[in-house]
Amino acid sequence: MALAEDLGGSWFLFATVTETTGQQAHERFGTAVRRRVAIDLRALAAFRIALGLLLLTNLLTRARYLGVFYTDSGAFPRSTLLATHPGANQVFTYLPDPWGPILLFPVAGAFALALVVGYRTRLATAISLVLLVLLHLRNPLVLNSGDLLLRSLLVWALFLPLDRRWSIDARRYDPGTDTTANVATAAVLIQVVLVYVINATYKVDGELWRSGEAVAHVFQADQLTYLLGDLLAEFPMVLMAATYLWMVLLVASPLLLVTTGWRRTLLTSVFVAVHAGMLVSMPIGLFPLISIAGLLLFSPPSAWTTAGRLVGDSALTDRVRRWTNRVEAAVSPSGRLWPQWPGVDRVVGGIATVLPAILLVLVLLSAGSIATDTALPEPVEKSLDTTNLQQRWQMFAPYPTSTTRWMAFPANTTAGTSVDAFYGGPPDLDRPASVDSTYPSNRWRKFFQSVREDDGGPYRTAFAAYLCEQWNREHETDLSRVAIYAGDERTDPFGGGTTDSGGRYLLRHECP
Repeated sequence: MALAEDLGGSWFLFATVTETTGQQAHERFGTAVRRRVAIDLRALAAFRIALGLLLLTNLLTRARYLGVFYTDSGAFPRSTLLATHPGANQVFTYLPDPWGPILLFPVAGAFALALVVGYRTRLATAISLVLLVLLHLRNPLVLNSGDLLLRSLLVWALFLPLDRRWSIDARRYDPGTDTTANVATAAVLIQVVLVYVINATYKVDGELWRSGEAVAHVFQADQLTYLLGDLLAEFPMVLMAATYLWMVLLVASPLLLVTTGWRRTLLTSVFVAVHAGMLVSMPIGLFPLISIAGLLLFSPPSAWTTAGRLVGDSALTDRVRRWTNRVEAAVSPSGRLWPQWPGVDRVVGGIATVLPAILLVLVLLSAGSIATDTALPEPVEKSLDTTNLQQRWQMFAPYPTSTTRWMAFPANTTAGTSVDAFYGGPPDLDRPASVDSTYPSNRWRKFFQSVREDDGGPYRTAFAAYLCEQWNREHETDLSRVAIYAGDERTDPFGGGTTDSGGRYLLRHECP
């Protein structure tokens, strides 16, 4: 009997110790996970300001060519959009042209500015996302990876407390804690890392990336380099080292999630430095800055505390603080965006938890499908198409180009003279001395890329018609005929050999 009691007591003690140990292990694991997915509220504030400024910059750069890319009198009218992207953007059939697109820009700018100052932040984020999607849908030919990343970050921003610091809305909240950790913070951090991870899966499939030659080849494409890039193109061995460095960083990118403290700060700083190098080397639009905005979220509290001590007593900080106080005094604190009915907060909170979790599952399924080259069930594919959260981050992979590409638009006038209908002056089919300078912006480079593609017939026809109308509107002598010419030249960065394709005419168009 005593033996049984001893055995029973021992078993109870063992079970209690095991349960306690399991609980402790579970708590330690939960603490470790929360520590890695937590985001400092100051990082979220900096992220919000960066998003707003990026949206404003995006609008300003696009507005230069608003009439060309977003109205029916431009190079990509709605008739061509709906013929080539059926059902993709029926909303634009109901908007007046050109006033619909013209009004979209200042309205989007106003909400982007509200995001910068943190006024009705969640509403400003939601409307900014909707207007950005409309802008993307109106002309998909000029989009790049930066546009898709900006859109993805705005989706996750909907569920983040971006307004708790450095905002007008912050007046509604108690100071509370300095960090936040939930499904949404985990999702946005995973999203940033997935860009690098998926790009790595594409790049390891490319022979030039594995051999270290890829960046040297990319820098031989003159339309893809400027400033520092033009200089580095002359040093292929340096670019080979850059290729290996970037490949190592891409493969090591999951460490952004795993590390904490100074190690995360150091790794994040290296990624930021590489993107800054891209910014001064390659005319690829806002992609480097958008990537840096996403990397801000990985900055730990210690980094923000140190930065705050460094700038806390500066004259600039004092001016910003005085300006912020004046804005806060002029604008009343944001009110609630929904009535204070019983249970409303609980419902909204549940949606804010469940919806990002569902979207995160979709993102992970897309990433897994791409990494393993497997198909997803049709309902999942449709959901990804609807949300536009596919994780296809190829970016010069797996086959980087080393081909310099330029365009010319020789045309005949009714007076019998020859001109270039786009650049003006006499037509010249030879390679320009600086090809990147022949593209008015990276949007034009993307547009011309679509015009050159094998299935770009409708785009070529619409653009040729635009060239005729634009020239005839601005010149006394009309055009009678215009052609679209594409030139190519491939350069071996290591052997120095150059292969000229001889160029080809993509279209000959009779002007009305």
